[in-house]
Amino acid sequence: MPRKVAIRAARTDAYLKEDVRTLGSVLVVRSGGGVTVFSAQCPHAGCDVAPSSKDGKLACPCHESRFELDGRSAGGPAPRALDALEAEVRDGRVLVRFQRFQVGIADKRVV
Repeated sequence: MPRKVAIRAARTDAYLKEDVRTLGSVLVVRSGGGVTVFSAQCPHAGCDVAPSSKDGKLACPCHESRFELDGRSAGGPAPRALDALEAEVRDGRVLVRFQRFQVGIADKRVV
């Protein structure tokens, strides 16, 4: 079963330094001996995708987009598959290069 996980990291801008801040969420799917990680942001309108207890797929509650565990679209208005993120397992931890992507378009573009 996939897991939804909050991504937390330190953040510094011109005025503020935060030791830990939630940046967003990801969906972690085990596959074989590794993992695949997707942005939890629906590519349709940016709502939060989560694992579905009904059919084991990934679902967006806003406009009923659905996704397979490999990220492919399984129905609904999402214009593309879920956005995969670079990830690796090191010392039992999943390290993710967290990025945000533009929603509402067919191409995967980093924001």
